[in-house]
Amino acid sequence: MTAEVPARPRPQPPPLSFPEPALRAPKELRPKMGLAVALVVSLLGWTVWQQQGSRVALFVCFASVAAATLDAVWAQVSTGRVTATVTAGRADVVVGEPVPLTVALAGAHQWVDVSVAPFGPQSRGADVPGELTMAGRAASRGVVRSVEVELVGRGLAGFVWCARRRTVALPRPVHVGPRPVPAPEALPELARSWGEGPARPAPSGDQVRGVRPYQPGDPMARVHWRATARDLSGDLVVKEVEDTGAPRLLVVLDLGRGGAGAEAAAGRAAWYAGEGLARGYQVELSTYEPGRGPVAGEVTSAVEVLRRLAAAGTGGPARPAEPRRRGVVVVTDQGDEWH
Repeated sequence: MTAEVPARPRPQPPPLSFPEPALRAPKELRPKMGLAVALVVSLLGWTVWQQQGSRVALFVCFASVAAATLDAVWAQVSTGRVTATVTAGRADVVVGEPVPLTVALAGAHQWVDVSVAPFGPQSRGADVPGELTMAGRAASRGVVRSVEVELVGRGLAGFVWCARRRTVALPRPVHVGPRPVPAPEALPELARSWGEGPARPAPSGDQVRGVRPYQPGDPMARVHWRATARDLSGDLVVKEVEDTGAPRLLVVLDLGRGGAGAEAAAGRAAWYAGEGLARGYQVELSTYEPGRGPVAGEVTSAVEVLRRLAAAGTGGPARPAEPRRRGVVVVTDQGDEWH
């Protein structure tokens, strides 16, 4: 078993694009069928006035134009006064899981349609001011720190609707981790050998090497009751233990150029780390994060694994630290390698 993971030279791809709000026009007018009807009526009125000199037809012409113009202005002004704040009900999810969203709206009284990206294209109608709850869904891996809220309001007559988009920062980011994907080969049993075998707990580090007087902060589970009973002073005596050390598993994730292969690799890395934690191993994760570079460190829970993998991106290979008494698996978009 080699101790080093050879570096694989590759061209530097652009950083992974996390599911942040898409860049679109902040305002968009959406004409409806009523506007077309108003324009046709206006054109007919103008034609009749030119041919017959009817003042009623001229009035209808200008009234139709005025109504359409007022409708467009009203839709823009009313939606421009609406503000929104968004709170996500969950901070840690995997791809495909629901994310409850609470949208608080403030502004002039009106009715708007609300949608929130990147948690789904569905929209909900709401009264302003007011609050509504939406069921979003995490569509792709990444760390979502802000969302794009689209507010669609309508004019007085409904001839023109106005859509306004605003980027709203979340009070706390939402970490969207990969869904664990079982690897093609079973995880080696590091507590016994490199061969395949049933999982069993790793050494717990409770090898007793002696006793000593109790000190504040010592867990009661380590009190040596027999030695305490023999101690004539009546003071508690605790066991001194030697940490035999659990097997160490280092998971190195290299997303390469990104894409579907990289997302599948992130899912396998999540499975390796989760399986190692379930077996009682000391699991370390090495990834590359845009803006930070290689990031390596121990993970002790499924939430830590999810957050580290949610932030992992492309831009350079991860660099594992020097391994000591551990197995190393390098997970890439091209496959996995054990060292």
